[in-house]
Amino acid sequence: MKKLSLKNSDNLTVDEAFEDFKGHCQIKNLSGETIKLYQYQFNVFHRFLDDETFLISDVTLAAVNSFILELRSDKHICNDVTINTYLRGLWGPGQMISGDKWSIALLYAKEYDSIDSEYYSDKPSEGNKYLVFYFDVKNISSQNEHFNALNFEGICG
Repeated sequence: MKKLSLKNSDNLTVDEAFEDFKGHCQIKNLSGETIKLYQYQFNVFHRFLDDETFLISDVTLAAVNSFILELRSDKHICNDVTINTYLRGLWGPGQMISGDKWSIALLYAKEYDSIDSEYYSDKPSEGNKYLVFYFDVKNISSQNEHFNALNFEGICG
């Protein structure tokens, strides 16, 4: 395993970020088969980018959306579940995508048997669970611009 890098994450290439991600997977003691699946998914994404110097900071929402369209194309014909599997393998905790006025980072995901709150209550169909993603959404625009994190729209699966 390679040594940890103190390189600024904005300057990491997608390849370097994926190597860090694989190290994170090994630390979490994920199975070799899971890591192989992530490697396969990364290879598809890497072929889509077609650029070994592509920086992780350049992976914007527009780039991710283009990748989703590629997966839905006649070349891959992926359904929504498969697409979400690809995205989970590519976008791990702490990784960020950004637009002109915002940035969003996945903090963690948690499974729930049901959702119960003051305003909403629901249970998934038998044998299923809810997977809830927690994000850190930030305004990165100038001080004079407004960003409403409550009405943020992004990728939904």
